[in-house]
Amino acid sequence: MTKRRAYPGPRSSPALRPNPQIAQAIDLMKAGEFGQAEMLLKAAVKAQPKNAAAANLLGAALMEQGELKRAEKALGRAVKAEPNNGAFALNFGQCLFRAGKLDAARSALGKAIKLNPKNAISHALLGDTLRGLGQLDQARSAYVEASALQPQLPAARLGLGLLDLELKAYGAAQANFAALAARLPPGRQRAIVLSHLSTALAGLNQHAQANLALLDAIRLAPEQDMLWRALARALAYAKTAPVHEDMETVLLQLLNRPDVNPRPMASVVADYLKRKYPTTDTSASTRRDLLADHVFQTLLISAPLSDPALEQLVTDLRRETLLALAGDETPALALDAIVAIARQCWLNEFVFYVSAEEETSLTTLIAKAQTGNSTAIALLAAYRKLNSEDVDEAKLDTRLRPILVDHIDEPARETELADTVRQLNDLENDVSLNVRSMYEENPYPRWTKCDLAAPLDFRTAVASQLPHLNAGDLIAPASPHVLIAGCGTGLQTMKVVSSYKNAKVLALDISLPSIAYGLRKQADYGVVGVEHLQADILDLDQLDAQFDLIESFGVIHHMQDPQLALQKLANRAKPSGILYIGLYSETGRKSVVEARRLIAEKAYPQTPAGIRQARHDIMMSDTPELAPLLSPASDFWTLSDTRDLIFHVQEHRFTLLEIDDMLKATGLEFLGLSLQNPSDRALFDEEAPSPDAALTLPAWHEFETRHPDMFGDTYRIWARKPAKA
Repeated sequence: MTKRRAYPGPRSSPALRPNPQIAQAIDLMKAGEFGQAEMLLKAAVKAQPKNAAAANLLGAALMEQGELKRAEKALGRAVKAEPNNGAFALNFGQCLFRAGKLDAARSALGKAIKLNPKNAISHALLGDTLRGLGQLDQARSAYVEASALQPQLPAARLGLGLLDLELKAYGAAQANFAALAARLPPGRQRAIVLSHLSTALAGLNQHAQANLALLDAIRLAPEQDMLWRALARALAYAKTAPVHEDMETVLLQLLNRPDVNPRPMASVVADYLKRKYPTTDTSASTRRDLLADHVFQTLLISAPLSDPALEQLVTDLRRETLLALAGDETPALALDAIVAIARQCWLNEFVFYVSAEEETSLTTLIAKAQTGNSTAIALLAAYRKLNSEDVDEAKLDTRLRPILVDHIDEPARETELADTVRQLNDLENDVSLNVRSMYEENPYPRWTKCDLAAPLDFRTAVASQLPHLNAGDLIAPASPHVLIAGCGTGLQTMKVVSSYKNAKVLALDISLPSIAYGLRKQADYGVVGVEHLQADILDLDQLDAQFDLIESFGVIHHMQDPQLALQKLANRAKPSGILYIGLYSETGRKSVVEARRLIAEKAYPQTPAGIRQARHDIMMSDTPELAPLLSPASDFWTLSDTRDLIFHVQEHRFTLLEIDDMLKATGLEFLGLSLQNPSDRALFDEEAPSPDAALTLPAWHEFETRHPDMFGDTYRIWARKPAKA
């Protein structure tokens, strides 16, 4: 949202001329020095308490610094002193709008327009307010009036574009944003408009153009975190990197940003690298050049590879390096490249296939590593976890230090953190015990960095996932109490704390090592205040608390009785509380069913070696039913991923109609399904135009029948507990 500054005029007021502090403050505000202006204006207000213009300017300076409560007080004083001043009423309305007090803002802006009906900014801001209130027809009228008064006013054109986005009129939104971007000078405002243009283009399925618009926006305003996050989401969805002169620099920055999960970016980076180094070129020089490439090495230490061709290349290079060292030859790879491979193997939990020849040569490698040979130690770290007795750090090449952090330092931190976690009670259910054992051996998922965002108030955050709902029908707790039932390694916890403003979070899981992993990662991000508990969902009745939101993504389908588990969750929700549940799709997991059949038929053991062998055989297979497992989005690229995906000790899958029955049996109201791309949601709205369709699981079932790949392998279900009668 672009800010509208409606306060420059007061300098011409005769009442202000005698006060040099106010004149100086206006100049400072024009220069963007709002803090310094505030100090002068506070002095002016103290000296002239009845000077309404000074109070108005003080409120404006505070508003621009985000001090909305103090700004509202100062502006309210100005409006009370001069109730017929339209400029004061406009500033007051703008402050109320920014504070989210939309009904009060509408009243103040209506008064501003009555006092000065020719002020286009007042009409545009009223349009924003009405749009926020869901009064879309009235909002359009306000924007049209603003445009009629001032045809080149950016705020009016922007508001119309945002309104069209909300109505999913992507073509009209594109036209508005493109016209506005063409008029604006280079800078932050144009960059924001280009980001909205990108959203409209994505809604039209013009993903390449959408990504180019975001790249142009970032070039104009690289300091805007939201643009980088939007680009990361867009590229991950497209799974390809557009041709752009800044692409290499952009990919490196995305991989290194702390607020972007690099894992969805892996396929994008792979696409870029395979264009630069075609995999059809198998020459030794090309392979070495690829592994020496800064982008590739950054990918290797950031996220598991999710490309079969690149995995095979790295596996081959690892094997060739091992055989060279075992044969007392000089490896072709530099130490930096070997370290990068080792760190990749740590990320994927040593999931790469190991041949019998390698198994034999590992004995020689271990002996060389025991002599303190840094190259041998680095390569050994590409095959198994190092222990403190494996290395004498004082004699080690400093380039191996990151390996020691991965293998020794961070696991030690997790062991210490595990001792701080409270346990609700001993687990008793046999299935829960088996599942706990699995996740204690392989905490899932491993992650390096996570997607972050600016937290929103609860109602806005939930409504953004359910655009068919009237936001006013949702609860709006100022400090929502959130239960994460099955927090795993903390990725879902990070999502919650960066989604909901002022959230009070309880995160529980049955796997203590998983919780400890999450605690370490949260500490790295400076997240404090999340309560953790080792517990089974079946024992939730022992908690006294009830929750505004319960998230349980990818959990209850691994329990003995998912219906009972869902009931346990529902019991902990407050009346009108929200549940967000991830459940496996029968339609989307056909390849998993085939893989599980193959595993049972060939009796692969559920050991690291058995998982590696099964993975290798699937990758070498030409069975069409297994091909979806090799998708970049599949959980196939680490050991814990593969175990969770196709070796799980307990799994249930559902159709949408079965989920409908489950929700009804539990007394929950279905609120909708989340889709990851706006064009997918636009397609649903086009095919099911009834306003109630999105609230009906049979309608979604019919949509899935026509588009069986739409939901991937997991449904994202939103439901609500009814209010008390």
